Amino acid sequence: MRVRAITVGLDPGFPLNWQAVATAGQFATRVRAACEDAGVPVQTVRLATPPFPLYLGERTEAEIVRFAVEIEACCRDYGIDYCSLGPVNFQADAESRFLAIVPTLIAQTEVIFVSAVLGGQGNPVQASAARAIAQVIRAIARLTPLGFGNLRFAALVNCPPHIPFFPAAFHAEEPAVALALEAADVVAAACAPGLDLTEVRASLRRELEKRVLPVQNLVRQLSGQEFVFRGVDLSPAPGPAPETSIAYALERLGVGRFGEPGTLTAAALITAALK
Repeated sequence: MRVRAITVGLDPGFPLNWQAVATAGQFATRVRAACEDAGVPVQTVRLATPPFPLYLGERTEAEIVRFAVEIEACCRDYGIDYCSLGPVNFQADAESRFLAIVPTLIAQTEVIFVSAVLGGQGNPVQASAARAIAQVIRAIARLTPLGFGNLRFAALVNCPPHIPFFPAAFHAEEPAVALALEAADVVAAACAPGLDLTEVRASLRRELEKRVLPVQNLVRQLSGQEFVFRGVDLSPAPGPAPETSIAYALERLGVGRFGEPGTLTAAALITAALK
């Protein structure tokens, strides 16, 4: 198991509050060092802001793009690898114009992520939003080499604030921190061949508690008064190697090749245990 992202959330203000970003970077650096001292590698440090239309709502397209370039430079100065500016809600009249800015914003930066709300509770998916977001995806594909800029854009459904994984991450309220894990190997360790489904569920819970609770307690202690600890996202984000692949972990349960009959049952079992 390793930490895929230490994600710090805050309101960067406008003009950009460089000191706030510096404080976030310094705090995340302390968290990173503590995790690695405890034997848990950390891949990245990330910053999430509130949805950018909320604090850049009065700005022109040029001002918004300049802000994105500036916060990107600020993050690099203070040890932050990636920054998410949060989602545009196309179905909100005051925000719809911001969706057209996203392709340029992505094309003019390298580590800035943005998203768009496709649907949510009380806000069902509508064809107009899907078409508008699809046009953004096509525009990003044209503006970035091999369309790779779309790695930094996503359509969101039922995503609350404080998710530490990108591109979904965005912030609300007081400064906060959350952890995103790369933990498919923990699932693989629990999915020993020959166990029945009840035993697998119990094994996974024990393995998660053993591996995650010490990290959780460590970050909670470090957060103190500066940052609210929003917890650990237990999604077992996979790596490509067999020992870190969720597909191989599920195959260890005896379902055969991933995608064959039994795969859905195995995935449901893992999901239930995580919850």
